[in-house]
Amino acid sequence: MGFKIFHKVKIRLKGVWCPELTDKDGPKAKADLIELLQHQDYSFKKLFIKTEKDKMSYDRYVAVVYALGNNINEAMVNKGYK
Repeated sequence: MGFKIFHKVKIRLKGVWCPELTDKDGPKAKADLIELLQHQDYSFKKLFIKTEKDKMSYDRYVAVVYALGNNINEAMVNKGYK
């Protein structure tokens, strides 16, 4: 039995360097991440996000994102976001 409570939080992908959206390459990085997630055949029940609070990252949550067991962080690194 669930309560269907949702909480929207901005996260930073752990171990991945991506430019800010306001930077020249920011929109491309966002598009690459969206493309990775859209090509996953999953329901939200199979999206797993492991987070930790990082004081050195402007007090944001830092996360490793998995979709159907695929590490999205590693996929972004493989796309050149190191």
